Amino acid sequence: MKFLITGGTGFIGSHVVMNLVKNGHEIIVLARNPHKIPALKNIPAVKVVQWQIGQDLLPALKNQQPETLIHIALGWGDDAQSMLLNDTLGSVKLFEQAVSLGVQRIIYTSSTAAAGEMTSLMNESMITRPVDLYGSTKAATENFLFGFCHSLDVSCSVIRPGYTFGNPALEGAPVQPDNRFRNIVTYSMNNQDIEVVQNDGTQFIDAEKIAELYRLVALDSCDREIFYALGKEFVSWEYVAKRAVEIFGSKSNIVVIDKGYGRKPFIFNVSKAKERFGFSSDGLRTIDRHIEYYGSR
Repeated sequence: MKFLITGGTGFIGSHVVMNLVKNGHEIIVLARNPHKIPALKNIPAVKVVQWQIGQDLLPALKNQQPETLIHIALGWGDDAQSMLLNDTLGSVKLFEQAVSLGVQRIIYTSSTAAAGEMTSLMNESMITRPVDLYGSTKAATENFLFGFCHSLDVSCSVIRPGYTFGNPALEGAPVQPDNRFRNIVTYSMNNQDIEVVQNDGTQFIDAEKIAELYRLVALDSCDREIFYALGKEFVSWEYVAKRAVEIFGSKSNIVVIDKGYGRKPFIFNVSKAKERFGFSSDGLRTIDRHIEYYGSR
């Protein structure tokens, strides 16, 4: 199958590209900077094309005939109007142009932020109530996608990633933009105090695992479905700090700051992906590997 992927030179996107390549698929990567990961150009099944959200897609992909679009790239903005124009409108234009090229299936990368207001157990069927502009534009684009695809008889699904971490997908590829793992390892190796917030954490998911979910969703017959992409267990940042101290034999003190976070965390129900694809992710199994990666830099 031939895939069209936006954001394929980013952290999650590069893992999705490599997963699909290893499973025998052709990839067209749309990237603002086609030279960001030079190693991608050495992969015969990958073609890298310069493009960014909002641009005309058709001239760059003449005669390419991709079958499936995986949209991962984000168009950022500093206020409500720029978020709407750069991300939601840019994404809708992309969907329209991709379908005109022959795309029959679209996978959109949303976010847990689209859900908004938290309850003790979140699931995909809940009404979205975003609490920030990022969540608002993601929820809006989800709805535009569903309406657009339904009117044209094109299939689509949405993936809502949580905190995604992991090592680079290939040489020169990026890691996650959040620096908390890096900082914890640096402080640990220098025997400095490590500050963490009590009961603060998330359902970590490794980028290699989330890439597998993208492939499963893309090749499945599911339509107009939403899937949360997170680890099955809540893991605290205090646990990450303790593992770093243990791995490096550090003398760092872990300073736990109480900011009023409750002992019982908000949890995203990830059983839907498990029931549909047999997919499950245990972030605990790869946290040590990621800590060791930063320790070797």
